[in-house]
Amino acid sequence: MKTLMAFLILALLVVLQIRCSGEPGVFQTYFWTSTPGTEKLYVYVDGRRLGALPRLASAPDVRSDSLERVALYTPLPSGSYRVEVKNDQGLLRVAETLEISRRGGNMRLSTSFSDHQGNGKCVWNEDRLVEELTY
Repeated sequence: MKTLMAFLILALLVVLQIRCSGEPGVFQTYFWTSTPGTEKLYVYVDGRRLGALPRLASAPDVRSDSLERVALYTPLPSGSYRVEVKNDQGLLRVAETLEISRRGGNMRLSTSFSDHQGNGKCVWNEDRLVEELTY
């Protein structure tokens, strides 16, 4: 009886592991810029305004526990996103398509910029993605 119960528990754990490893991941995503200037810039993801884009002198450490205090944060599930940076007047400074996915241990990251509008550099560590957006 104990052996049967142990086998059933083990089988259930295996099924749960398979099911969980196939689900898309959520990335803890952070944005920042090193572009000099005083112009206030805002980040939009799929048309939704996230907030002001912080200007930093150097890249924040992707492993830092204080990352949320220095960079603009949003959780992004695996998928494709339109990321834009605009000023107060709505002038587009950066236009990017960001594609991220995670299934099990495999991660995929792809960025492309529309009409050479801006640039970006991504760094990631586990489920954290830090992107510098510049123009």
